[in-house]
Amino acid sequence: MTAYQNARARLGELNTDIARVESDIAKLSDLRIESRCQQDAAQKAKDEAEDYLHCQKSILAVRQVDEMLGWDMKEAPEIAKAEAAISKAQEQIDQCDARRTEIIRRQDELQDRLTMLQHDRRSAIATVIEASPVYASLIEEAVTLEQRFIQITGELRSLHSLGVPDGLERGPFPKTWPIAAQMLGSRCGNDRSRIQVSAPIVTSEAWLTMASALSANHLAPLPGEKTPAKRGLFSGAR
Repeated sequence: MTAYQNARARLGELNTDIARVESDIAKLSDLRIESRCQQDAAQKAKDEAEDYLHCQKSILAVRQVDEMLGWDMKEAPEIAKAEAAISKAQEQIDQCDARRTEIIRRQDELQDRLTMLQHDRRSAIATVIEASPVYASLIEEAVTLEQRFIQITGELRSLHSLGVPDGLERGPFPKTWPIAAQMLGSRCGNDRSRIQVSAPIVTSEAWLTMASALSANHLAPLPGEKTPAKRGLFSGAR
């Protein structure tokens, strides 16, 4: 397989691992909630058993007094039963607490694993992009555009030497570009559609046409002129 295919395969494996870990974390969260509910139920049963035990002990105390007075002793209170219920509830509480502690520990481990996988996935995505034929094409296009920009900058400086104001060489998108394009379009015999008057970005081809017209003195006469003027773009009366 190519480097791009290998990178895509690795990214697919990481996505699968991440999905599995996220699923495990979600399941543990459900188990943690379930364990908490069980512990709450056990705590409630323990509280009820303790209340019952307290009641039975009170009954026992009264009956002991009755016995001392020679009265008949009725059925003995269910103290042992209440104490057994309390012991059982406490055991359930301890089990739920231990289970929840283990769930939290496992969740922390999976969260650390998920963080590592997400980091690896970001690296894998970068590798896929770099190995992609489209990425190579974009890099090549970016280099071409940079060279084109340098060329256009040189053309603008050439126009400045022919009389174009300084504003044209102070940035890639000067405010004077549409003005220059409009004036040159009205005075040159070239196609007006090739000059972007409405936007501050003028095609390099249009600038070359304008520069050619200026250098060859092919300017059309302005209103009131009999012959073409030999001057800069913004010099003289308009």
